[in-house]
Amino acid sequence: MRVVSPAEMRQIEEQLFKKWGMDENLIIENVGAQGAHFIFKKIISRVNDNPTFKEIVFFVGPGNNGADALAIARHLANKNINTRAFILFPDDLDKKKSLSLQLQLARNYGVKINEIRSAEQVSAYFSETQEHYIVVDGIYGTGFKLPLSQYIFDIINLINNYSDITISIDIPSGLTGNNGQTSSSAVFATHTLAIGLPKKGHYSITASSYIGKLSVLDAHFPTKLLSGGDKVLMTDEVVKGLFFNRNPTGHKNTFGHVLVVGGSSGQTGAPLMAALAALKSGTGLVTCATWPLYYDELVCRLPLEIMAATIPLGDHELDGTLRDLDRFSTVVIGPGLGKTAETRKIVLSLLASFSGGVVLDADALNVLDIKKDHTILAERLGPTILTPHVGEFAHLLSVDNQHVLKYPTKCLKQLVDLINCTVILKGPCTYIGVPNGTLYINYAPNDGMATAGCGDVLAGLAGGMLAQMGQGKNLMIEEAMKAATLSVYAHSLAGKLAQQSLGARAMTATSVIDFLAASFISLEEMSEGQYEKN
Repeated sequence: MRVVSPAEMRQIEEQLFKKWGMDENLIIENVGAQGAHFIFKKIISRVNDNPTFKEIVFFVGPGNNGADALAIARHLANKNINTRAFILFPDDLDKKKSLSLQLQLARNYGVKINEIRSAEQVSAYFSETQEHYIVVDGIYGTGFKLPLSQYIFDIINLINNYSDITISIDIPSGLTGNNGQTSSSAVFATHTLAIGLPKKGHYSITASSYIGKLSVLDAHFPTKLLSGGDKVLMTDEVVKGLFFNRNPTGHKNTFGHVLVVGGSSGQTGAPLMAALAALKSGTGLVTCATWPLYYDELVCRLPLEIMAATIPLGDHELDGTLRDLDRFSTVVIGPGLGKTAETRKIVLSLLASFSGGVVLDADALNVLDIKKDHTILAERLGPTILTPHVGEFAHLLSVDNQHVLKYPTKCLKQLVDLINCTVILKGPCTYIGVPNGTLYINYAPNDGMATAGCGDVLAGLAGGMLAQMGQGKNLMIEEAMKAATLSVYAHSLAGKLAQQSLGARAMTATSVIDFLAASFISLEEMSEGQYEKN
């Protein structure tokens, strides 16, 4: 599914009205019908036996979001649901014809209308009328610009204090549609109903606390207008088109050989988890290498299926080992490796000499200096994937963490354009930047995965998926893109399954590894129809 910026959505709407001849009021009517259906089916039918919800309260802003709110209220009133609309800017009604029309229709259908001029009026309603509240937030949409006025700030805080179930239209009021930023306060929604397409602002780390469960309302835009774009939400439909079939007559060498390089004092578990994830991804062979000083510690912990090796220390040994790297399909380097001069040396030597796939994670990223090293990354012969979290990403770009959090897609494009590599920016919302300009978005917040080692698991998965694909310079961008997207999706799905089974508190990184089998079974079942087409 395409993800758009507010500016892109405005362009779509302009084409809809000018080239397709559609009327703005028809779109509002569609939103009203679809929004009312969602609220009736998903919310009202589940609380209908609770008499403490006497009426649904709609907060109506000065623009199209307010008109959408009134249309939804009208459709619910037509289903004999008690609805009340608070008109927050009554003196501005004449400025928006669609809003005036929807207000007139809402009155005719029995929606109770209150003109609001102070937050005290809202406070009095909340404190005196009923025990529990369902609120629909139609104050501001994705075109909102900071800052909030004190008036709306106070009303938003009242909504957050009193509402039990809050449905925001398009985006919670107080958040920007472009970056999901807020200056002071924003509505904490339990549900957000994106209109037509999801917006960039829905997927920022800041926004994730406010969005609640995100659903997309079909406003009946022409399909042609909603297709294309350079930002893609990773849905089942997207992923099943990328999933690849395995050769049922293949042998271990058919499915690649992954070398995981990492580990240092007290951190041999990091490369071990990456190696286990690579093995669970379907790779035929996995070797795990660490510094000679920690080799015995690593070997004692390795499962029987994973081979062990040491990282050479001297220049002569290093050169010899790099020549021998041709037997590996992919190298995953960095988990627990340590931020030393030797680490930097081996990372740069690997990038310069190895023609296969490389996944750079953790300390392999920390020792890079992008100003000096971007050329060696950009000119690599094989596919390259970087897997930074926000802190590592900020280090690579020499900016602070808050800058990355505020402008994740802009920063990601800047780095990808510079190094010509696929980059996975990890977080509750994970972004995958690809050199062809496409941005993939995987939105899967899961506090159970906020635990040591989950990043190592993802790096191992990416290396394992990359090792199973055909090699070749002409295919390297597509290989890296597929490996990155599939590994991110399988990783988050395994995390979701682990959370459902174990709960978030008891989860560990090895829990995610344990549920990779179920994750891949789900992906294979989802992609069965795709296999038949190939």
